[in-house]
Amino acid sequence: MIQSLTDSLESHEDSAWAKVPNTSWIKAAAYHLRKRSAPTRLKWVKGHNGVVGNEEADKLVADGVNKPTPDDIDLAVPPIFDLSGLRLSMLTQASAYAFISSIPPSPPSNRANINLDWIRATLVLKIIQHALLALRHINRREESDPHIWLKCRHPDIRHPIQTFLYKALHGAFRIGNFWNGIPQYTQRAHCASCNKSLESMDHILIDCENMAISTIWSLAQQTWPTAFGPWPVIHLGLILGCGSIALPNQDDKSKTRTGPSRLLRILISESAHLIWVLRCECSIQGINHSVDGIKTRWHNKITQCLNLDHHMATRYNRKPVTKKLVQDTWQTVLIERLPSLEEDWITNPEVLVGITLTRSPI
Repeated sequence: MIQSLTDSLESHEDSAWAKVPNTSWIKAAAYHLRKRSAPTRLKWVKGHNGVVGNEEADKLVADGVNKPTPDDIDLAVPPIFDLSGLRLSMLTQASAYAFISSIPPSPPSNRANINLDWIRATLVLKIIQHALLALRHINRREESDPHIWLKCRHPDIRHPIQTFLYKALHGAFRIGNFWNGIPQYTQRAHCASCNKSLESMDHILIDCENMAISTIWSLAQQTWPTAFGPWPVIHLGLILGCGSIALPNQDDKSKTRTGPSRLLRILISESAHLIWVLRCECSIQGINHSVDGIKTRWHNKITQCLNLDHHMATRYNRKPVTKKLVQDTWQTVLIERLPSLEEDWITNPEVLVGITLTRSPI
């Protein structure tokens, strides 16, 4: 207490009393000391050592603890003595973060905000349940809610797609019922492509009759190697939980097939995000996409992922484990398109020129 009222008092005020315990008591004590006209001297004495003043203070403390009702102590400090905010000359990133963290959150302003939070929380809960059911079918094991939230930031998923999945899990996109309560904008609640259904993430990514959806998911299925097993049934839960995909080994269910799981994450995440981008271009900018244009953009996205992996394994991270990860992800795909693929394809960039990753539909 003496340290806080003397040597540390100025630093506490400069930092806006961030992370200082018993702040209200110390500020009140400092105020009463400062309003005295005479100087005050504080001296530390050893406790329980026969010092009369200390012993009397201990008795007062004991009497206060034993009171049936506590005294009402005024801890108010007048504004002229109460310095607020951080001293700019002493500001650091750590002190600013500590100050912001100490500010209590403001309560909801009205009942409407409470209703919106409840609706949003209900929507998120339903989406998480869909993702859990989808992953249980694919991974053959239960996944926890925190695991799904964490894996939507999986490093195999590009950062723009991570943001897209995170917002979709939160129900943060302004689609469907969001527009129904806004006059003159209710038409935006319906799909701009088919104009039949109320827009939802299910409809945008899977159910709409837009040719972009059928084309892109068909391309993804054609790219998926038959050696890796059947192509899964695509639905919203699998898309939003694609970061948690972990295909079990056929012989040992406790082990994960790293390469196939990584490829499936890439195909599903890139395809779903491209569908969303095309939908936004159609709804907002009024752009109509041709089938050939859709195919070209999808091929470019997947080829970009392949080239990025190739550069990662041969230039930026040449560890054997990285090379094996890239080979396990793409080699089976490439062999089905190019049976004469050389074993050193990962170190020979010319091998990848002109390869079409999709195979002809049966």
